[in-house]
Amino acid sequence: MVAHAPTAYQPRNSSMDNLYGALLRPAWPYLEARRRRTWVRQLPNSLTTIRMVLAWPVAFQLGKAVKSDSGAWTMTVWILAVVALFASDGLDGTLANRLRITTGYGRIADPIADKVLVFGLMVVFVETGVQLLPTNLSTALIILVVIRVAIDAALIAVTLAEAVKKRRPKAEKWGKRKLATDALTTVLLTGGLWLASSHYPRPGNTLVAGGCALLSVAAYLGVRSIHGHWLNLRGTATAP
Repeated sequence: MVAHAPTAYQPRNSSMDNLYGALLRPAWPYLEARRRRTWVRQLPNSLTTIRMVLAWPVAFQLGKAVKSDSGAWTMTVWILAVVALFASDGLDGTLANRLRITTGYGRIADPIADKVLVFGLMVVFVETGVQLLPTNLSTALIILVVIRVAIDAALIAVTLAEAVKKRRPKAEKWGKRKLATDALTTVLLTGGLWLASSHYPRPGNTLVAGGCALLSVAAYLGVRSIHGHWLNLRGTATAP
């Protein structure tokens, strides 16, 4: 009986990658024809860098709008800005993979940019929640945020370990599902905290409780993502 050597774990393309590929289909011929031009080659890394630079300013402006009891239009603008930052995650990766212009910087900076955005939002939610929410709900929010931050720190560590061992980190389904969950969590927590600051505590607390539930789901997805990256790091064939 012949023993087969283990092969590196290769995560499949996520549904988010397929979605962006379909949305950008009209632009692919144009971009493919100009793939060697500097502005095209720098486009994915530029999107990643912009997301990283804007993450904390946008997050804290969102928190400021919540605490100052801003109007619905102002809140909508800042929520859409955060959602756009989340959405740019799939865009830069799809561009880099499809145009075959992946770089070492992009493979490391892309997951770190996601964590910078999430961490900034978590700080804002805790700071605002302590001021506006009942003690039991704010305590639950703090505990879940601490767990999330610890999981994100572990994800950064395993991603950097992949880079050190020259194993190409690839976006896999659990990480992309976690990112989508984070975006929905942001909408629920922001809406709940805004309602709580606008003298509507009951519906606000309900939305925050829903956001806390989604934080638990995102924590589970984060653990599965760590497992997937760990398999890739070890060169194990079996996917999670």
